[in-house]
Amino acid sequence: MEKTPADLSNHITAVQETLQQLQINFQNSITSSNENLINLESTKIAKPLDEIPKLTNLISAHATKLGLVFKPPIENSTLKACWTEIDNIVRYSLLLISLLTQLNSSVEIYSKVFINELSSDSLNVLDTVIILIQELNKLLPNEEENEESNEGNNEGNKKSDPRLIGVGMVWESCEKLLKTSKSGSSGVLKNKLKSTNKIIIDALDELNEWLKNPIVGGGFDYDDDDIFGLNDDDDDDNDSGNELNDDGDDMASDEIISVGKEYSKKIQLVKLLISLLDKSIPNSEYTVEFSKSLDILHEKILKLNEYVDDIIACIIYDSDLNGVEKASKLLTKEINQIVELIRKINNNNEKRVQWLNSWKIKYEESK
Repeated sequence: MEKTPADLSNHITAVQETLQQLQINFQNSITSSNENLINLESTKIAKPLDEIPKLTNLISAHATKLGLVFKPPIENSTLKACWTEIDNIVRYSLLLISLLTQLNSSVEIYSKVFINELSSDSLNVLDTVIILIQELNKLLPNEEENEESNEGNNEGNKKSDPRLIGVGMVWESCEKLLKTSKSGSSGVLKNKLKSTNKIIIDALDELNEWLKNPIVGGGFDYDDDDIFGLNDDDDDDNDSGNELNDDGDDMASDEIISVGKEYSKKIQLVKLLISLLDKSIPNSEYTVEFSKSLDILHEKILKLNEYVDDIIACIIYDSDLNGVEKASKLLTKEINQIVELIRKINNNNEKRVQWLNSWKIKYEESK
């Protein structure tokens, strides 16, 4: 029996629901601590990473074909081709998630930081495929539409065609996944380092800007009950004993300012450490030992952000010297462990890690 536009529409709705449920299940399976919560079908491929470029290329190609066969007005003679291409892109999307399920089951070999990025990118591919077929379904003619309304819809689509936009979204998401897979675990971690360095730079800029005008509380020291600073009855009182600037703001003590200058130098060196680590992370190795070291390194890099933020908050907003000392000890502890990890993953190759010795001396001497 010949298929009708209504048949194809119902089919698209069904596969869309299947993909959406798969999306939910896969998301749950990678975020749940219970490994048996979701039972997803997994591939059993010897080299699963090698298959990702093939699948992304196939999904992109079939998205392109969908854009062609669904070009309005959709005639009955093209319904079969439309049906076939919908099934093709769905099949390869299902294969992609099965492949990622296999990779997630061996996360200790590939590293969490790498598999998490691949999983996020794959979910994005699935999401764009769902959006595309959802938009394509809207292009199918229904029995209540007349020729005049169809022509009007076609004219509107020329200005902003959701069909072509959907295809472009699939291309973009596939390109991102392809780039991640080619980067490997080491490449993904290096990209994370760049993001971390940007955060450190922003924190350093905030501290240096404050040092130009070191006001207690960073200039945001309004009373909790007077957040707009409307109650100025006591403006002339200065119970802190600190010097006031020309605007009557309470200036930080000389001791806090001195500590701020010291940590401006130290945080500058932390920024340098993060940027240099990029050159000291070896090419990807998919072994349990190497991947575990990458994951630990990633966790400790995130800790650097946390402790740098704590130090700056204690200086600028709290004038808390004890807090600075506590956060500084934690920061130094993480730095020492990062140095040891870099040595470990480079097998103590002095040519690759020699710079760490001079960096560490400068950090310890920075005042």
